[in-house]
Amino acid sequence: MQHAAEISAGDAADSKIERAKRQRDYFLQQTSAGAQLSATFKTGFDYGVSAAIALKPANVKKTFNTAAATIKYKLHLFLFSKIQSSYSF
Repeated sequence: MQHAAEISAGDAADSKIERAKRQRDYFLQQTSAGAQLSATFKTGFDYGVSAAIALKPANVKKTFNTAAATIKYKLHLFLFSKIQSSYSF
């Protein structure tokens, strides 16, 4: 991307009006502050909705049960491997 100073430092043959038009075109390509804030708020809102859905009691219970089942499974695998290794000949 070009900087405005580079645009305005064009050829000496350029008239002030032509340079002003190039600067205007350059700055109109940039995202406006309002659009950027709007996108930021929309992203924040989406994160908030996702967090609210994840913290629903049914979802928390499901996540807890899944984590408990995973831990139980891994614990059994660990204990089985220890028992099996203690009986190796």
